[in-house]
Amino acid sequence: MLKQPLCFFSIVRYVADPIRNEPKNIGVIVVCPEMNFGGGRFLISRSGVAFGSSRYNLLQSLIRGYQIELPGYNQPSLFAPVPIQWTQVELEQLHNECTNLIQFTKPAVALSEPTQLLDELYRDRVQFRGSGRKTSFSRAVAFHAFRNKFSHHGKLDWVQEDAEVQINRDTYHFDLGIGNGQLYYAIKILSFRNLDLQRVEEAGGWYALIWPRVKEETDAKGLLLVEPPKGIGITQDRYRRVTEWVSEAGIKVHDAKETNKLAEELVTELIQKTSHLYS
Repeated sequence: MLKQPLCFFSIVRYVADPIRNEPKNIGVIVVCPEMNFGGGRFLISRSGVAFGSSRYNLLQSLIRGYQIELPGYNQPSLFAPVPIQWTQVELEQLHNECTNLIQFTKPAVALSEPTQLLDELYRDRVQFRGSGRKTSFSRAVAFHAFRNKFSHHGKLDWVQEDAEVQINRDTYHFDLGIGNGQLYYAIKILSFRNLDLQRVEEAGGWYALIWPRVKEETDAKGLLLVEPPKGIGITQDRYRRVTEWVSEAGIKVHDAKETNKLAEELVTELIQKTSHLYS
């Protein structure tokens, strides 16, 4: 296996109101000293600032002031020239010296081919959310598969979409709940082919965090049905991190491809488990 080069990256953020400090990601910078690479990608329209306005022009001017040459007005999301001799030190300086309006996150490290890393970071952190998904797997798809399998055995009412678990004053929601008066399985659905990977990672972390308490109260089993990413790099790292979190919390992980098989196994198991109730 070829050794991946060491890259450093920083996310560029626009802060409309420094007092409220609600930044929006408008760009990403990647440098790879060992490959003499420096690259950036920007989408100023992500800031919500009107094109051609004085504030829009100010953002362009500020970024250029950091020696990052933005593309022309007609192509605001293409690669931008970044000095190829930059290293982690220059990114640290950007982070420490940025204005209130423009912020550069503290440099992070990744082992990846730099142009691929730049593409992935731009897509995951900057590009518009909700402009479409690269996945056909969702809660609705999983619910349909489970409903069909359980309905075939006359147990359709055992499958609940958006299952709710009440523990004292706290309410927890799961994508699917499997049970018959008692919760046997709580299932979370995630796809790492979704455009908003930050939300996917947060959802996985939430599931791992609250599961021990839900498990103790309900004695149910936790399942994660997850669609893995197609490529490698930072998206694969997020996938690995989330699956490790939930596994450590006692949640069993299944690939989305196993959905139909898993539904059949669960309905068969639960029919056997509850058969004494009807004998």
